[in-house]
Amino acid sequence: MKLIIDTEDKRNFIIQHITGFDLSKKKWIIECKILSKKRTIDQNRLYWLWLSFLEKETGNEKVDLHEYFKKKYIRQKEKELFNEKK
Repeated sequence: MKLIIDTEDKRNFIIQHITGFDLSKKKWIIECKILSKKRTIDQNRLYWLWLSFLEKETGNEKVDLHEYFKKKYIRQKEKELFNEKK
């Protein structure tokens, strides 16, 4: 079951549904994550079009501009690998 929880009624429905799980016969996995909106295909095309204009104006490649803007405006999650934070 996949449900977007955006009201008190839906949250209460999920709580009620979970309490009815039969734990004697089955194991359950419940996954919750925050819903995040992604760009539409049209928005993505427009974004890359603007990067193409910037590429012509600045001489920088649009892929490099994309990486620059991504690092500048999108908060990166900190990861830890082999006791080193990345």
